[in-house]
Amino acid sequence: MTSKRKQANRGHISGPNKLAEANKEAFLKAGERAAAYRQEQSVSEPDAEALIARQEALQNLAQRLDPLQQRARDAGVEQGPLVPIEPVLSVDEEQWTWETIDEQTLGSFSHRLVLQKEDGTKRELFRTDDIAAAMQAASRVAEFQGGVVLIETLEP
Repeated sequence: MTSKRKQANRGHISGPNKLAEANKEAFLKAGERAAAYRQEQSVSEPDAEALIARQEALQNLAQRLDPLQQRARDAGVEQGPLVPIEPVLSVDEEQWTWETIDEQTLGSFSHRLVLQKEDGTKRELFRTDDIAAAMQAASRVAEFQGGVVLIETLEP
């Protein structure tokens, strides 16, 4: 019995395996498709030269922009931290006028009024040049807004 089994197993192993042959063919075809795809995707010589020229041009542009970027960084450091100030808009019938404040006037302010909202957030309303004006404005804002108005002293 054991000899018959050995003969049967040997015949099965030594004979052609259809699954192995199908796998071998599939791998060969996949390799051919991959080679064809690589060939399609390869860059031709003139295209490669154009790509290199474009990369060099971008590097040259970056080098030329470096001093400009450094100058902008230096100017930002010299200016110090920015202070957000909302623009003032005057509307007279159909004429709209944007008002701006010069730095000298901005530096002369001594107090600012801040409206504290119900959710706890704060919003700067405006700045004044003395405490009396700040007190008067704060009482008016509190009267009309019904919120808490804080008067903060600005650093000189």
